[in-house]
Amino acid sequence: MGISGGSWGKMWSAPTPPRLRSHLTRPLEAQSINRYSGEFPRTLDEKNRVTVPSCWRSNDVPCLVALVNKTNDGKYVILMPRDEFNLLGDSAYTDETMSPAERQKYRRKFFARARECPIDKSGRVLLPQEMTAMFGDEREVCLLGVGARIEIWNAIEWSALNDDDDDDFYAMATNKGL
Repeated sequence: MGISGGSWGKMWSAPTPPRLRSHLTRPLEAQSINRYSGEFPRTLDEKNRVTVPSCWRSNDVPCLVALVNKTNDGKYVILMPRDEFNLLGDSAYTDETMSPAERQKYRRKFFARARECPIDKSGRVLLPQEMTAMFGDEREVCLLGVGARIEIWNAIEWSALNDDDDDDFYAMATNKGL
């Protein structure tokens, strides 16, 4: 038999899963299968459901993951397919722009604040009460297709922001060759 363990052969090592490997070389937006675009006014019903536009629906996406985001522009709900959510979560393990402590803090809040929202047969997404509370009594919202994600804004706030940002958008669009 010779060397001890010689009959065991080569030691196996697990390959990096494709989902983890792919986000290391490509931007998140470039990896998504789902692309959302457009602006759709909607009304939240009494059960906090909002109807997803039919052009955005897919049998491959039975639910969306929701998070609240707060930026200088305002506060809104982000919806994304599970794959997009997983890519964002996975990236928090390898992001070299953050310290290990910052990555842990981000992961803790990112995963704890996320809610899975099923899509019913009528194409409605049930949003958690804690996420719709930011809309107050206002039930009119606007769904925005933003590439791999959907943003849900209070309709009045979106209208004001959209009007204010027109000049900025046209300048950026010109720089991008539009």
